[in-house]
Amino acid sequence: MSTARKRLVSSPDAQSRLARAAAWLAERGKATELLVVGGTMQAAAEVTRRGGREAGGTFGWHRLTLAQLAWRLAEGPLAL
Repeated sequence: MSTARKRLVSSPDAQSRLARAAAWLAERGKATELLVVGGTMQAAAEVTRRGGREAGGTFGWHRLTLAQLAWRLAEGPLAL
C-alpha cells in the first residue's frame, strides 16, 4: 500500500510554485524514477531544471505534457 501524500500548491506567484515543485523533486532524490507533467514541455523542463540544479544532477526524471501522457496511456489499448 502506498503511503504517498498528496498536496496541492496554488499561488498567483510563479516563482513560489516553481520553488515548491523543485523542493518536492529534491525530496524524491536525484536518482528516483518519476514523471513531471506540465502544461507545456517548456514548463515541465523548467521544473526539472530547477530541481536538478538543487540536486546537483539527476537521472530518471521524465517530462511530458498532459496530451503526451494521454497519448502514451491510450496507445496500447488503441493498438489492439
